[in-house]
Amino acid sequence: MKFVLLTKHAELDGVPPASEWDPTEVQAHMAHLESINTELAGSGELVTMLAIADPSTAVVVRAGDAAAPKLDRGDSALGPDPLAGFQVVDVTSEQRAIEIAATVSAAPGPAGRPLAQPIEVRAVAGEFDTSTA
Repeated sequence: MKFVLLTKHAELDGVPPASEWDPTEVQAHMAHLESINTELAGSGELVTMLAIADPSTAVVVRAGDAAAPKLDRGDSALGPDPLAGFQVVDVTSEQRAIEIAATVSAAPGPAGRPLAQPIEVRAVAGEFDTSTA
């Protein structure tokens, strides 16, 4: 079963933005996430992981009729909690996907405290088969 684990740029109570963390705290956070991905790749459970660029660089495109599409730029166009990245995992059960999400959620933040960052777990409902395209 495939699941997508969505990580968002959410404000967390009592946690400053990562741009205000000590560089060693950022390194510890990233090392934790890299360790998770290495373990999942080794077990064959990680399909892919992507980190998304800063939301300030986003462009939201809306097209309807023949007129030029409407473009909204910046994180304000993305809503309150824009996507920071995601993992696609292929696991035996939803429970396993939740276990992985819990490990991601507990990534260390300032002073090494677990962030308790919300990770959205969603089943993959369908896939496009690129081999037949």
